[in-house]
Amino acid sequence: MENDANLIRTLSGHTQRVSSVRFCPNGKHAVSGSWDNTLILWDTETGEAIRTFKGHQDKVHAIDVSGDGKFAVSGAGDGKIMLWDLATGETIRTFDGYLAWVWALANHRPLVQVCTS
Repeated sequence: MENDANLIRTLSGHTQRVSSVRFCPNGKHAVSGSWDNTLILWDTETGEAIRTFKGHQDKVHAIDVSGDGKFAVSGAGDGKIMLWDLATGETIRTFDGYLAWVWALANHRPLVQVCTS
């Protein structure tokens, strides 16, 4: 089997290891989470960082994007799950009180609607 994959571009902006990446449904944006405690929203066509999301106090391990591409959810080593508005960069809601790191997330589309209403 031949390797037909070609590098299109490298996205540079995080200061530490990238732990999770999700593409938005439109394919024009992606969100990355990093051990630098941040998320970055990327323009996949230009490679430019659109916005940096700050709020976690420890490494971001897991992220997901809502089905409509309007929201992101992140889980980190600070025991918090954060719901973000991708258009404004604002934290919509923080779910805390977890006793350990949040390693994985499963985004059930209707749950995002409930969390934001």
